Amino acid sequence: MEEETYKELAEHLDVGIVGVPESPILIKILEILFPGEEAEVALRLTLEEKTLDELKGVIPEKADSLEGILTRMARRGTVFTNQPPGAERIYRLLPSIVGFSETPFWAGKDTEMTRALAPLWVKYLFEGFGQELARGTQLVRVIPISESLKDSSEVLPFDALKERLDEVSFMAVAHCPCRQMRRYVGKGCDHTLENCLHFGTMGRYMVEQEMAREITKEEVLKILEKANEEGLVHVCDNYQGRLSTICN
Repeated sequence: MEEETYKELAEHLDVGIVGVPESPILIKILEILFPGEEAEVALRLTLEEKTLDELKGVIPEKADSLEGILTRMARRGTVFTNQPPGAERIYRLLPSIVGFSETPFWAGKDTEMTRALAPLWVKYLFEGFGQELARGTQLVRVIPISESLKDSSEVLPFDALKERLDEVSFMAVAHCPCRQMRRYVGKGCDHTLENCLHFGTMGRYMVEQEMAREITKEEVLKILEKANEEGLVHVCDNYQGRLSTICN
């Protein structure tokens, strides 16, 4: 695949809430995450959910092989897919966060891909991606779990977090991508790895693609309590008032 294709893909992926600033390191990352024709397909996908038939209309030249390509991309962690009850399966591009910067690491497996990507992401963090994470609307906010949970309108006690968990439809836990990346470059820590919590459709996607395992509310609370004992900072997503991620 020509480098020009990946430069075009970098621009295409830079439209999310958290974009991907241009960098030679980014091109190397994209070459690993979007091999061969997957890069061409990604250029025609957006963050908008579409069915397979709709996407065949967008990419007619790959209609016969498109489902297989999308399945591979979903397993690799560059495409989100979900099949609501009684509805057709949908597909969309994953953004950088929550998305393709994390997906290869969630399963906690030591692979050729994770070893190749880790030093690139760590270097890229200091070549533009870190500034991208810090700009504009913040995607996450700190939760002092043992004391309170603050949303847009009120401060809630710890027990109220349990009530928030009652609102989510699915709970999953994966391994922390950030700590894994640092471990691969010899700068890790001794904190627990399996405490990256995701809920709802993203959690279902992660379990379906073998990136995470489904857990119960009681298990979520035990993970949070252990993280709190380790002195970790608890962070949740900060958009649309939904609880879909808790990062420790």
